[in-house]
Amino acid sequence: MARTTAYAAAAHELSVRLPRQRTGTAVPTTPSSLVKLTDAQREKCPKCESPRLTEIAMTLTDGSPVQFTSCRRCEYRAWTQSGQVLEVASVISKATKPR
Repeated sequence: MARTTAYAAAAHELSVRLPRQRTGTAVPTTPSSLVKLTDAQREKCPKCESPRLTEIAMTLTDGSPVQFTSCRRCEYRAWTQSGQVLEVASVISKATKPR
């Protein structure tokens, strides 16, 4: 407390404005940027029917738009393009830069 008072006094003498100290505001427990859906609204894993999927849309090196899906329950993983499941070898060839 005395240190804060000393800093404030020094700042006043130098005509410097110190930022106010933050108060203990609550931090949200879940990121607000994530879409929040009920289990009934979520896509289900085609293998175990779990709604705990991670889905990432991306564009591969050759320009192919694909979606990667991973199940947090059963470890199912798949790459899809236009609704069709791609073989891993196909994804690797599409993602490899030509030399």
